Amino acid sequence: LLSARFYGSCLSVAFSGAVSDRFGADLILSMVLALSSILTLLTPFFSFIDYYVVLFSRLMLGFIESFHQPAINCLASVWFPAEEKAMAASIYTAGYQ
Repeated sequence: LLSARFYGSCLSVAFSGAVSDRFGADLILSMVLALSSILTLLTPFFSFIDYYVVLFSRLMLGFIESFHQPAINCLASVWFPAEEKAMAASIYTAGYQ
């Protein structure tokens, strides 16, 4: 259960960047944030149903969350000028470790 998010993200990491480029990073990022929030809010209710429902929701959360970083990178490449992209990348990746 603890590693379900990791395995879910492994399923979609190969094509998440292409999806962000194709459909627009702002749309993908807003959809991903909304779906992640909904799944996180519903997790306590899923725990009353069954363990496998929680496991599936965690897998889907990992699948969905692997779209965050490519969408943010796509937005940053468009919004920030070329001479400030390194500074912007260091700011929006500051808390990952």
